[in-house]
Amino acid sequence: MAFAHLHCHTEYSLLDGATHIYDMVKRAADLDMPAVAITDHGVMSGVPELDEACRKVKNETGKWVKPIFGCEIYFTTDSELKKQKQKLHHMILLAKNNTGYHNLLKLVSESHVDNFYYRPRTTFEMLQKYSEGIIATSACIAGIIPRCIDDGAFAEAKEWAQKFATLYEPGDFYIELQDQGITTNAGMSQYEMNCKLTQLARELGLQTIATNDFHYLTQEDAMAQDIMLCIGTNATVTQEKRFKFPNDQFYMKTEEEMRQALKDFPEACDNTVLLAEKCNVELERDEILPRFPLPEGYTEEMLFREEIEKGLEHRYGPDWRNVVIADNTGKEKSVLEQYEYEADIIIQQGFPAYFLIVRAWKNIFLHSCGKTNARRKRWTTQRRKPAIGFWRQPWRCSRQFCASALLAAAQAKRKRRSRRSTASFPSSLIPATMRHLSLLAKWAVPT
Repeated sequence: MAFAHLHCHTEYSLLDGATHIYDMVKRAADLDMPAVAITDHGVMSGVPELDEACRKVKNETGKWVKPIFGCEIYFTTDSELKKQKQKLHHMILLAKNNTGYHNLLKLVSESHVDNFYYRPRTTFEMLQKYSEGIIATSACIAGIIPRCIDDGAFAEAKEWAQKFATLYEPGDFYIELQDQGITTNAGMSQYEMNCKLTQLARELGLQTIATNDFHYLTQEDAMAQDIMLCIGTNATVTQEKRFKFPNDQFYMKTEEEMRQALKDFPEACDNTVLLAEKCNVELERDEILPRFPLPEGYTEEMLFREEIEKGLEHRYGPDWRNVVIADNTGKEKSVLEQYEYEADIIIQQGFPAYFLIVRAWKNIFLHSCGKTNARRKRWTTQRRKPAIGFWRQPWRCSRQFCASALLAAAQAKRKRRSRRSTASFPSSLIPATMRHLSLLAKWAVPT
């Protein structure tokens, strides 16, 4: 017998989860649990830390706790994504493999960048688009299936379960059972809800899993998490009508406690281990930077070194390899020696692409603005900020960011004209600059 927690909120569920990731993994190892998931609200920020914590705990204890990367998304039935407050439903998505991990990253990013309104929203169409390699569950009583059951609409709940099940590979959509001793909005006990959910799962041929939706590590941490909720909701502990958890049962329980809480549904606890065995993701730690488009026959290192050597020749002359310079302490050092030292560090850390992208961005922008060497020197030495605010942050380049920045530049130009200032951003160059930056934005996201 074994059990794995698959619905877990860490400190990355901001002002809601109070579980430190390392402590969670350490407790899972102490309890001989084979795996543990991270399913924070709407984000996947804790994924790298979970992976590192699992490796660290293995080095310390010799026990390997498999990290499972997931997210509790905010599902909306409104495919039009109207800018108005609407009911959002919870849903758990777990990465089954590396394809699913990348799809989950894309889904979460799109929910934030394009669909954010109070919360990062996910539509059914998005679930369909990024379904490959994903395992999904119906989540807590805030999920759309339990809510339909709570409203007395069992047929509608069954319909939603069927729709979700068709999105994923057979056996990769689960019905989630919980029992922390609370009641639903309609006054239904969790035992009654679990009976209805189990009935639905059997009728549709789906499996159930047991979770505890924990937000803090131990039962004693409930008060600390309640205080954190007060901070997040701008309330006080003594305030009667405020958002709070109904009891202190939302912690990382042992296998025995979970089996006792769901003693009438033993298969749900067993299935957590079977689900965990399906999930196998290896973080691609070498792919942390975007790839720079290279000329044929070049590697990033070759192009990086070639560009550096061009710059050194421009600065020190054709005989730059024999030039000797002095550092801040007055110690003499050859340019070649310093070049090899600095270039080796950058290459070892995997950063040549970053420097190539920054250089290309700078050259494109200056060329688009028509800056000659003489004018460029005067422009960069003036005691005023450039028209575009991301001048010193080219890595933040994106189509949306570039568009807003260029719009801001055009507005700043009109304001300067009204003050009869001679310095302005040439509006005639905005279309050309947008084309260049749109192309460059392709390099600003990892492939």
